[in-house]
Amino acid sequence: MTETALWYLFVILAAVGTLTLVYHVLPFRAPGERKPAFAMFPKYETRYARPDAEVRAALARLKFAPATGDPNVFDRGKIYGDFDARAIALRVTLDPQAQTFRLGAKAFGVLFDTGDLWKVAHAINHSQPAVDEGAWADPA
Repeated sequence: MTETALWYLFVILAAVGTLTLVYHVLPFRAPGERKPAFAMFPKYETRYARPDAEVRAALARLKFAPATGDPNVFDRGKIYGDFDARAIALRVTLDPQAQTFRLGAKAFGVLFDTGDLWKVAHAINHSQPAVDEGAWADPA
């Protein structure tokens, strides 16, 4: 590699690292009642009024699987691949005592959302999902 190529690589890695750090440092926020047209660094935390079993069933329908070691953490997607919203590595953490859940990226972070993550949060939290749950299966 040439010196210029190494410099570009360094700049790209520094930018990704900085954006990842910013994403993970920013607080979770409520998803709101309406789908956002555009949201920067989307991470959602919200209360749920449904029984835990219904929330866990909604997570299973949305192809979330329990993470190893903690029965209240669920993951979906993969870290590598394209930028398809259905393939983004997401993590949901339930807090049954407070009846809340947190939805965010599992690894690097999400720079912006045009409503796709909001739809997932809405589908977890409501009996009438705002998204066709079958469309949120992991791409083959």
